[in-house]
Amino acid sequence: MRINRIGALLIVIAGVVPLTGCGEPAASSAVAVDVAALDAGNYSFSPTEVDGTGRAANREAIRIGAITPLGSDIDPRFPNTLTTYRSHQITPAQPPEYSWLKADEFDFVAPGLVAGWESKSTRRTDIESGREFVTQTMRFRSPDDARSAAAALSARRPGDGYPIPGYPDAISKKVDNTAYTPNQNVSGWLVRESMLLYIEVTDWVNVPYETADSAGIVARFFDKQGAALRDYTPTPLNELDKLPADVDDLLKHTLSVQGEKPDATRGLYPMTAALHFRRQPSAAQRTYTDAGVDYMAVRSTMVFRTKDEAAAERFVMSLYSGAASDPTYRPADPVRGIPTSRCYTAPSTASISQCYVAVGRYVTNVSGPNIQATHQRTAAQYKLLAGLK
Repeated sequence: MRINRIGALLIVIAGVVPLTGCGEPAASSAVAVDVAALDAGNYSFSPTEVDGTGRAANREAIRIGAITPLGSDIDPRFPNTLTTYRSHQITPAQPPEYSWLKADEFDFVAPGLVAGWESKSTRRTDIESGREFVTQTMRFRSPDDARSAAAALSARRPGDGYPIPGYPDAISKKVDNTAYTPNQNVSGWLVRESMLLYIEVTDWVNVPYETADSAGIVARFFDKQGAALRDYTPTPLNELDKLPADVDDLLKHTLSVQGEKPDATRGLYPMTAALHFRRQPSAAQRTYTDAGVDYMAVRSTMVFRTKDEAAAERFVMSLYSGAASDPTYRPADPVRGIPTSRCYTAPSTASISQCYVAVGRYVTNVSGPNIQATHQRTAAQYKLLAGLK
């Protein structure tokens, strides 16, 4: 598992409550804010250029993420995800890691990786309390590399063959694990040109195991992801460095705290990729669509671009209501000078503090180690967004 700094932020914004116009009204953005008077402490509020050097593979990974199906699209019984800690991006610098293959062995076993996307879906919200599956959609430099990777990775995976309905060309393995918590894995690899599709379904609770049903989930992933690949055109290898690092200066206006180590999740995500960071992506999809969210920018904070100011206000209330539904969270004072900001502290998650606020059509989600730092970060982020159209 790849843990990253922004993970705590992603965890605590994971709840999303769809709003339908009833309940507590959103605060109006018409409230005047004296931007110059906001206290940003020592945080810089000057737009900073995005250094995309060495991150071409990450941008291609996000493009793959944008066409990766949600777990509920593969099977509606799996509406949850436990991967809000993960970057999701697969690159040569961030290769996949398996219980049967260490990350630093991946390039030796399966050379030629360009980029990919990983997602994990579960039936229930608690880990190992039901069936779950991990999907990986990986691009290799050539079809030969993809085929070699499928053969080599599957050879490393313990287990016996098990047929995947409708996919005689897939490689598959079934293994019953008896150590620690007993479970059954059904894994499948499928090559489509230079793309390698991988899924592992883990059954933690059903005894006898529902092996045929797990194989059906594998087939449905191949169905959905195979169809979605029609909307993905691989960037030519010699043009990867030309992929834009920013759109409309959105990342440029997302707070980047000097001295903080950039983490693997930083980047600009289209809505369809951003949904993979939610605990309940299918529920969040309705809220994102209602607000017209088209991008999520991640640096030291998160910024969402919605379709207009009214949509931004609704989106703030959705994010805040989802977090506030956790009984361990405690409401906190708004940022001084920004009465429409919504803040809370979460003692159960290492005293993390969070604030949400709409700035025109933008919504920012800011976290910090304490409420003072979070207020100052929010003020700095507000200043950054105040002039952005």
